Amino acid sequence: MATGFYSHADCLLHDMGQWHPECPARLQAIEDQLIASRIDALIERESPPLADEAALLRCCACTRRRTTTFAAVRPSKR
Repeated sequence: MATGFYSHADCLLHDMGQWHPECPARLQAIEDQLIASRIDALIERESPPLADEAALLRCCACTRRRTTTFAAVRPSKR
């Protein structure tokens, strides 16, 4: 049985500020640890579905700042 790991390369571009514990460096540290532990091959990697604007507005940070640009709704240009 594999363990699912949902992430997307664009998550590494999302900087929420130094005050927030979730950051690109933390995601990279998780990836590095999976590789160092040699369990990265046992991880089933999945890309999460894109969120629509309504789903993003349910997020408390987005509702406080309605001027948020919803870049996460658009597919990556990579």
